[in-house]
Amino acid sequence: MRDDVKGKAVPALSENRISDLNIYLTKMQRSILDKLFFVDKVFEPFTHVLDFGCANGELIKALQAMCSEYMYVGYDLSAQMLEAARSNVPQASFYSDWSEIDVPFQNCLLNISSTLHEVYSYGTPQDVAQFWDRVFESGFRYVTLRDMMLSDAENRPADGGALQMVRANGAYAGQLADYERIWMGTDRKAA
Repeated sequence: MRDDVKGKAVPALSENRISDLNIYLTKMQRSILDKLFFVDKVFEPFTHVLDFGCANGELIKALQAMCSEYMYVGYDLSAQMLEAARSNVPQASFYSDWSEIDVPFQNCLLNISSTLHEVYSYGTPQDVAQFWDRVFESGFRYVTLRDMMLSDAENRPADGGALQMVRANGAYAGQLADYERIWMGTDRKAA
């Protein structure tokens, strides 16, 4: 544990902060198609794709099915996620130590499509700086980004009327219940 800037004890980046990995992975897999937005937008050649925060490797698996000509590499801090990724995509390489990644970054596309919220939510200012150093100082040919993190300006309780509409809609009530269970509700402003 480390002390947050605001004095709250929070897990260090190397610690698992997700209470239910099955729900987390299910939700992440539902957004795989959104995270493939860049596939038809990169035209210059590259040889490798590095997925930063690869979790269980589902994005790499989907990319390999569409673009088999590239070598795929995953990076994640979680040993549990990397174990799942290695089982899920055995033909890719996976690392938990940035310094051990042995691919030519100048011929590599770095995908950071689902990591910003985690770096900013759980990291220290030093972690954030290290993240951006890795992104911009490593010499990657391309960096792809698609993230849907709310800004601190939007840090407020959810609208009660909107919540009631979601609860009344059978298609989304279960997702809201999962969210509230994992993130301890929707009725309070984060500290």
